[in-house]
Amino acid sequence: MSSSSSTNPKGVFRQCHMKCKTLFTALSILCTLVVIISWRDMSRYSVHPFNMSHTGEQRWITPNTRFPAEEHEIIEARSGYFKLTTSRWSNTTCRPQNNFVFIKTGKTGGSTAASILFRYASKNDLIPALDPKNGQYIGEDEDGNLDVFKYNCSNFPGYNFIANHIWYNRPAMEAVVPNAKYFTIIRSPYTHLKSRFYYQHRRHIFPNNSNPFYDFLRKVHKMHPEVNAELGNNYCRRFGIYFKNLSIVAQSSLEKINGELDLVMIMEHYDESLVLLKKIMCWEFEDILYYPMKVHTNPQPPMTPEMLDMISNLSRFDIEFFNYFNETLWKKIEGYDGNFDEDLATFQSMNARVKAKCDIEESSILCRKLKRDAHQLRHVLYSRNKHWIC
Repeated sequence: MSSSSSTNPKGVFRQCHMKCKTLFTALSILCTLVVIISWRDMSRYSVHPFNMSHTGEQRWITPNTRFPAEEHEIIEARSGYFKLTTSRWSNTTCRPQNNFVFIKTGKTGGSTAASILFRYASKNDLIPALDPKNGQYIGEDEDGNLDVFKYNCSNFPGYNFIANHIWYNRPAMEAVVPNAKYFTIIRSPYTHLKSRFYYQHRRHIFPNNSNPFYDFLRKVHKMHPEVNAELGNNYCRRFGIYFKNLSIVAQSSLEKINGELDLVMIMEHYDESLVLLKKIMCWEFEDILYYPMKVHTNPQPPMTPEMLDMISNLSRFDIEFFNYFNETLWKKIEGYDGNFDEDLATFQSMNARVKAKCDIEESSILCRKLKRDAHQLRHVLYSRNKHWIC
């Protein structure tokens, strides 16, 4: 056999090796490109799916997802203290409402509600209309306009909300916060008057009395009827219902207020009211989480039937006001768009887990935020906006 026709084994091996090396290099480059393209496509998504609270279904969280808004909240959620619900992805028929007016009332759970609102405002960079001295009350000037802190700059974008103690004046409020949702909170006058009495330290007027509120009611009962009406009917006065000839509250007055307010929350049905607020505002369950504020547990003498009768007479206009809007609340629940009982259970379970965590933990950023009261949150926004807006 001639040498020209013979095959060199080393040459064949070398050729095969080069071809395999080229093919391997090409495959490596191709795989790298596939990984890069896939990573670019998937980098929008978190690497941690969240289990849905009542379905067990998993969803991926993107940077555009409003919750969790901050990294620490993602950590909290991953640790199982609260979970997302399907409403976050199914809620496509409305847009979150960022303009609102909360007519805060005293000793009704208003501080807890205001802390929810200021926390939502801080997360969403909303601008509150505040008292010029950052007090908790917003009054009116001599022309009937709201006396609020003014930003003297040409690029001021306008106010988003009010969440202070304030007397209802719709034209003045609309001039400050246009296109707003309006809501307030009240409680049963039978417990409201008593709570105001002890909060304002009027018990010290009767230091030797075993039941100072009873003694207070007896003395007030002897005052002029018009003084009684002013003292015992704070809700009606706050919303512009005054008592001519001490007659009953006109149904038309209540209907007018009901037509102007989007919601009157009831303290005795706090969670139910918040679920309705969430629906009206197109917010999320995480937006209405709360830690109770200014809850006083000092023992007080019980109410007697005689005391209840005296309050019925003293606060009879506010009792009409409360009964009307308590009934209105339940009508809204009956007409709720969705499964109200399921949404209420979801929220209460979520809030209970967060509260249980925050009862024993102080270092969590989430818990520190939840435990900030309305005054602290208002001060943070006041200080930040003075330097940030203009």
